[in-house]
Amino acid sequence: MVVAAIVTLVAETFLRRKPLIKIVYNTAASATAVALAAMFYLTASGSYSISTFHVNPAGFLGAVVAYWVLLNGGIATAVSLSTGAELTET
Repeated sequence: MVVAAIVTLVAETFLRRKPLIKIVYNTAASATAVALAAMFYLTASGSYSISTFHVNPAGFLGAVVAYWVLLNGGIATAVSLSTGAELTET
């Protein structure tokens, strides 16, 4: 979560040169999506280990879907609210 926040913050600030409000929102959205996807993975797979590499495919797929839905859904909602467009149009 921290790595996602730092990478998004640096990319939005120095590479994309976005306005401050977009930098803050995108950084928070990215960190939140990573955190919730990780929680989903832990709930679905039951455990994780630093010493051994084992991936639960169902948990991983669920985490990927959760991340994508949360990040893209949140951004679409923010764009919809800020522009007045319908959510289905964003």
